[in-house]
Amino acid sequence: MGNTDPKPAKQKAPPTKPKAPPPKPRTLEYVYCSNPACDLHAVGFLDDPGFFKPGSPCPNCQKALEAIVLEARAQLPPGGSSPTATALPGAPYGGFVLQLGDDDDDPRPVWGGTPGPFGPRHDGAHYVAELKRDLHRLGFYTRDRGDSTREMGKFGLFEVACVLDFKRHLMKFYGIATDTNPDMAVWPRRLPTPADTIYFTQLKNPALVYVRWQQWGSAIQRVTGAFKQFRGQWEAHRKSVGRPERTGTADVQVPPVLVDDVDGIGKTDAELLAIAKAPAGVFPPQDSLDVVVKALEKAKKPEERDPIKLRLQALVDRANAVAPRIATMPPLGPGVASGLQHGVLRGRVEQLHHVLSGRLRELKSMESAFATMFMACNAVAEEVETHAEMAKVLAEPPKPFPSWGISKSSAPYQEFSVKAAQDSASKQIPKWLSGELVALENEVSATNGLWTTGVGVPPGWESFVRAVKGIRAPLKAFSDRIAAVSADQVENLFRAYREALREYARVDPATAKHIKTMVATGELNGQKVFLLPMNSEIDKSQPPLEDVVDSMGRKHDAVPMPILNFIFLHESGGKHTRRYEPNEYVAYGTDWRNVGAGTNASFSEHGTDPAQFSMSRGWGFTQKTLFESADPKFEDMDTLQNQKRLFILHSGVPYVAPGQPRPMPATIASVSGNMKSGLTVFFEGFNASARKRDCTFDKRFACAECAKNFDVVPQGFAGPDSPGKPKKDPTGVYMLVDDDKTDFERRYTVIAPGTSKERRVLTSFSLKDTIKLKKLLGTGGGFTLSSLTKAVDDLSVTELDELRVEFPCSWLTANMRYAGTGEQAYAYMLEDMWHLRTKS
Repeated sequence: MGNTDPKPAKQKAPPTKPKAPPPKPRTLEYVYCSNPACDLHAVGFLDDPGFFKPGSPCPNCQKALEAIVLEARAQLPPGGSSPTATALPGAPYGGFVLQLGDDDDDPRPVWGGTPGPFGPRHDGAHYVAELKRDLHRLGFYTRDRGDSTREMGKFGLFEVACVLDFKRHLMKFYGIATDTNPDMAVWPRRLPTPADTIYFTQLKNPALVYVRWQQWGSAIQRVTGAFKQFRGQWEAHRKSVGRPERTGTADVQVPPVLVDDVDGIGKTDAELLAIAKAPAGVFPPQDSLDVVVKALEKAKKPEERDPIKLRLQALVDRANAVAPRIATMPPLGPGVASGLQHGVLRGRVEQLHHVLSGRLRELKSMESAFATMFMACNAVAEEVETHAEMAKVLAEPPKPFPSWGISKSSAPYQEFSVKAAQDSASKQIPKWLSGELVALENEVSATNGLWTTGVGVPPGWESFVRAVKGIRAPLKAFSDRIAAVSADQVENLFRAYREALREYARVDPATAKHIKTMVATGELNGQKVFLLPMNSEIDKSQPPLEDVVDSMGRKHDAVPMPILNFIFLHESGGKHTRRYEPNEYVAYGTDWRNVGAGTNASFSEHGTDPAQFSMSRGWGFTQKTLFESADPKFEDMDTLQNQKRLFILHSGVPYVAPGQPRPMPATIASVSGNMKSGLTVFFEGFNASARKRDCTFDKRFACAECAKNFDVVPQGFAGPDSPGKPKKDPTGVYMLVDDDKTDFERRYTVIAPGTSKERRVLTSFSLKDTIKLKKLLGTGGGFTLSSLTKAVDDLSVTELDELRVEFPCSWLTANMRYAGTGEQAYAYMLEDMWHLRTKS
């Protein structure tokens, strides 16, 4: 047998080392000193026990350190170290003039329009993020609305708007001087201007020249119509002049106008005696004066009001002067007493009172017509003059800054349809000058002939005539200016305007120091500033919404809580604060003064009016919107002072007068205070509705069940905030519905009728179909109207049309009014209905 070698033993593989787990991401933090003269900065990891802690004292100056959580990453950026800090000279934001295009996060950071590297002392710096955090604390930058990138390290177009808005506030509300010399935006500044002068100027948007003028033709026609109405009333009034009116005892000539009536009353002692002895309620002089004064309260100008008040006061004085004589007269004989009580004098007193009352009624009617005419004419004249002045920008373009490199093809002048506007203006305005305006001027001449002897010229008439005569010249100037500018020239104008926006949004040294001073000290030029409440400054106690409703004197089971919950969820996600790591702040959103731009939620180069930039801010849990109030009219509890105070508002930012404590209204700083403010807006919307119709559903305030009875069919939706998220439509900012398949239709209110401002505004809704209305109100339909006094089948078409308005309830109008008026507010209400019926 052959030898067989044993099989070699199988070798065991060496044990494999376990893979090391990937490094856990670590949170990177940027720390900087709150002292504007120090500007220490450092970057490091939050979990490093040796790194600086926010709020701890700066090692250089002992002021508090601020911090921004940047992101989670495994290692420090090149050159960064922990816990080493770098101290820079006293120049905020590293001594760079931050501007559009700057970027902390680029591998070669860009600051002051220049890419790095900038040397070791700037390693790890995040100057753009620091600027945005500072502006956020002052109420001028928000991550909750408008900043599409939400990237803290990038200076984009939204930041351009925020800086410009802040500079306008510095100029207008803090009295800071401005200068347009580009050398203002250089570190270090070597100009002889005062150190606090900022690089800024008030700009004019050439796009806005082409907005609204199309309304002037119909406005002029409305003024002409108002003239005719007034003249008709006046002529009808004159026909009664001289007509005898019988009192039963004598014929009395009726004076032509109220002023003459007053002068004609009480001229003789007999009449004065009768006035003094007249029974209460017949003609007590002081009471009559009060009646007239109240009737004249709507006359805003003293020259329209005071002459009549003076004459009435003279009447009262005459009556009072004879009273002592009456008191000392011997007893009157029976005949005289009888005459006083039943005869001619009593009749005369009653007649005088009757005349005065009649004249007041006529005066009120004519005052209304005259006021409509006067208001309409002045509004047209002022608007034409304003636009003619604004149109000067077409001949006086803003200073160009070609270094911004805006190419011809990138100027979106097409967005405001300049060519169409010019073509239309070249045809329409000459037509108005020879047509509608001539008719108005002729009507003025005809009306001027009414002021004959014995009939006084109405107060303010001359200034009124001047307003009419003042329309022609600016209207022609406006037309000429538009016609003289070609589309290419307008494109160049708008390009120069866009360049100017970018240029003046540079954070020049003075602006940077103002920002740092306000954030660090809470004041500027002796005036306490608003600082966004953070952390412990916020009263975060959040009672149930039902309890807040009850505390306001209402019962939560008698209001539509599902609608309220939707509104506040839609507005803020049901949260009053946001984390802006490492701190917690009150959430807010900025609205922009946009003209013809479709929405005010975002800054628009062609639509935002640079005369104001931002127009309002929505705050906290309810996104309660605060607007403009130059006088201290906004009253609220101050959570710092623990008392009610009056605040000045500018674009929704609270201000106080010099010498007063820092403003901290509860609407902003307190969740419950904010809830009450938002609920007040909602309840006011119901009270202002057309029908004030309470819940008609048999299961009261079961809003989700009620909504299932009505079809709301979305067509598309754009906007990340709302529940449900139907298919997105990139052209819109709110839910769009299919009108043909939706059960509701729009209702409009005419605003400022008879004036140049007359317009239809979408303010409410109606159920579209009367057949469906009858079905819902019929037996078993589920809805009941307590006001109905007859069967549904017996209702006329007119009655059914009336019932369609704000059916099933006016709380839906309050829902709509919470978002304002117009298409977006209407869509807001329908979105609520859709959400209730599909998500419950």
